[in-house]
Amino acid sequence: MLERIVAILKERCRVAGGRPLLVGVSGGPDSLCLWRLLSQMGTPLIVAHFNHGLRPEADREAAYVESLARQAGQLYRAGKGEVRAFARQQRLSIEEAAREMRYRFLFSVAEKAGAQAVVVGHQADDQVETVLMHLLRGAGSSGLSGMRFRLCPNPWSQTIPLVRPLLSTWREEIEAYLGENGMAPVWDASNRDETYFRNRLRAELIPSLETYNPQVKLALWRTADILGAESEALEAILQPAWEATLAAASPGVVGFHRQAFTAQPLGLQRLLLRKGLEQLLGGLRGVEYGDFERALASLARSSGSRREDLAGGVHLLVDGDAWIWLRMGDSPLPGFDFPQLRGAEPQTLPVPGEVRLAGPWHLTSELLEATPELLDQARRNADPRQAWLNAEGISFPLTVRARLPGEHFQPLGMPAGTASLADFMVNQKIPRRLRSTWPLVCSPEGPLWVVTRRIDHRFRLQEAGQRVLHLCVYRHD
Repeated sequence: MLERIVAILKERCRVAGGRPLLVGVSGGPDSLCLWRLLSQMGTPLIVAHFNHGLRPEADREAAYVESLARQAGQLYRAGKGEVRAFARQQRLSIEEAAREMRYRFLFSVAEKAGAQAVVVGHQADDQVETVLMHLLRGAGSSGLSGMRFRLCPNPWSQTIPLVRPLLSTWREEIEAYLGENGMAPVWDASNRDETYFRNRLRAELIPSLETYNPQVKLALWRTADILGAESEALEAILQPAWEATLAAASPGVVGFHRQAFTAQPLGLQRLLLRKGLEQLLGGLRGVEYGDFERALASLARSSGSRREDLAGGVHLLVDGDAWIWLRMGDSPLPGFDFPQLRGAEPQTLPVPGEVRLAGPWHLTSELLEATPELLDQARRNADPRQAWLNAEGISFPLTVRARLPGEHFQPLGMPAGTASLADFMVNQKIPRRLRSTWPLVCSPEGPLWVVTRRIDHRFRLQEAGQRVLHLCVYRHD
């Protein structure tokens, strides 16, 4: 067995010699077998044990694991947590809470110790049970691929891999190995408690399936292995699509360019949503088929803005034709590449002078003489961040403010009448969430420039000899 595990560590787990490995040891047969094999390899080990405090014998098991590590001259690290309290706080099952606390502890120790990987003892029977659990709950190819030999990044670290070198070793092989080496594992009585879903699969469903196919466990394991390899191939396809569609990522928010996103094939759209949800939630526990279907159905509808509630407190925001946001709770959405007002109160814009907008944005003004050369430059201007206006009819002082309820202006190109600013912003596809903070440069009579969009027709440049008001918005990162 040792030769096989050494090969798996190198080829499938991609673990090299030299730097220490952190091995999670509960004292049960799987982790004890793993510890013994790694110890035989001579790789520096840090033995870590997390005491869930759920059973009377838990302290005795922790002491047993510590004695093994000390006798072997290995570093030992112990952790303990209130799993039941954590489960209540996070609204998790006891199993999920125990798992989350254990892995947080293991990766915390690994990071502090500079370990190259966290190694755990999941084996082939665990893989079969995981695949069946995912199948019964409903899962795609990624869920049916089960656990990976190497997982990095993972919900607990972006840089330290989680590796499972026993994933192709069956339970009976492990027990035989321990017997041959005279090792006595501790036995967790909760593994026989059939109130737990996984234990019922092990005790009832799998034996029933074996009456249809005596090799059903091997068939399920092979299916998971095939789908795992295909998932890795899909990841290679997904990454360029992710980079092409991603607009922003910050704590609690993942944003996509809508047109680039909806141009992807439906399967890739689903994978992009999946990746975004994984980033926000740290995994996909609680995310169901219906969440993806609702999200995709919402995106398939015509342009406009809408919201769709998904699992885990995440909601999908369709932000006009421009953006798609996956947002956790009330996490702030980035302003992205748009100038926005700095606050609710109007700002006086000196002429000449400058005001600071939100984030990196600034707005400047200056008065110039309308020479033929300047007029030609203004007419050829294609930069939406600059505006050139006839200053002769403008009243001062100027202010920078948000639109007022029911406010109108006369967009350039409209020779008569006015347009509602609210309608104009909709037609300009300004995202709904940005309209109330979109900057307007105004005179006492009303808006002169909807920044980056349109000036008022009445103040357009017409002939030389006028004074020219030049406005410019720019970002200074």
